[in-house]
Amino acid sequence: MKKILRQALSLLLSALLILTGILITPPAVFAAFPSVAGSATSSRASSVVDDPVTLPASVAASDLIIVFHFSDGAATPITRTFPSPWVEINDTQNAAANASLGVGYLIASGGETSVTVTKSVAERFSAIAIRISASSWHGTTPPEISTGATGTSANPNPDAVTASWGSDDNLFIALHDFDNSLGGNTTTAYPTNYASNNLESPDVSSASRGAIASRELAAASDDPGTFTITSDEWWAGTIVVRPSGGAAPVPPPRRIIITGEPVRPVVSVASFRWDSPQRAPQPPAAGGAKKPPRHRKLVPGESSWLLTVMRWQGKRGRLCS
Repeated sequence: MKKILRQALSLLLSALLILTGILITPPAVFAAFPSVAGSATSSRASSVVDDPVTLPASVAASDLIIVFHFSDGAATPITRTFPSPWVEINDTQNAAANASLGVGYLIASGGETSVTVTKSVAERFSAIAIRISASSWHGTTPPEISTGATGTSANPNPDAVTASWGSDDNLFIALHDFDNSLGGNTTTAYPTNYASNNLESPDVSSASRGAIASRELAAASDDPGTFTITSDEWWAGTIVVRPSGGAAPVPPPRRIIITGEPVRPVVSVASFRWDSPQRAPQPPAAGGAKKPPRHRKLVPGESSWLLTVMRWQGKRGRLCS
């Protein structure tokens, strides 16, 4: 009885395999957009040269940390120094010389909690820090920043940035910095499509204040729209961050077909390596010509898969691509 049931199940399984085939689609791998995993803000309402900037929590090895540091401007532009191994990518001020900013980044070792930014002049400050997770950004290519634009209005307008590496699943960050000499001025609207990470530094009079917003976009460049504030003197620009890797091509679906004898009860099962979506073994030629080899050397872009062969009663059938 058990033998009859086993043979019946084997026949049913074999029939289903023959009628429908088996479709195997290896998981596609795509590059993720750089992801902001945390943020923090800092400020001080007294004039000191050294500014301790708080970093986001849970900084891990190879995370990308970006600090946006804002302070008052001066006729002789204020400059900043980020300690090694931090790298500063921008140190500038607006045309009115009453609001300045510096942008620096760090490829983290893990566990960092703060950084001290040293200014050339004792001034108040405010700051924003963000953490981009290690797995989501390129790992070595530094973030890039636009030249910047400056003006006096209620709509700071960041200029366009173009990534040197070209189109990819890039993260674009719009930012601006404004005087805020009396305190109380605030960002009330962010650029269109820049709906993520809408962050503003603390309100400190005579320290200048800044805000950022981000957008994921598969493009080489972007020109954000405008922020909205109460009319003030401002500087605005755009940063681009490279993703972890280019989008991987989607492998074509693999369809398994059955070759061999007509359906017979399955009496044994063995493993079989499947290594090419383009290869499909042909039946032996008339006259007993040699069968094509089961395997061949892989070429770039092909994959090797482990499948199953079944032995039917009498002769063997094969599962192959």
